[in-house]
Amino acid sequence: MSIEHYQTELEEMRLGRIKGIGGPWGSGLWQVYFEDGTSCHIESGYGVRTIAHCYGDLQNAKGKLIRYCTDDLGVMTCFEPIEDELRQ
Repeated sequence: MSIEHYQTELEEMRLGRIKGIGGPWGSGLWQVYFEDGTSCHIESGYGVRTIAHCYGDLQNAKGKLIRYCTDDLGVMTCFEPIEDELRQ
């Protein structure tokens, strides 16, 4: 991945507070639902495990604020947990 691509991806990152994560087992893609009513796809293996590992499990991810980006198909390509200073 080139530096230019990485910089463009960072510029397109969005903020979202996780409302829920779910999808059919074995489908390959799940959805991350955000409190503002938006959602994006997430790869159901590696992506879901990464979020679960970050917060201990998927239940603990609810209400957490993340910065994320998606590809042109709406699949989350990266995310970053951020401090919850906006909720105060």
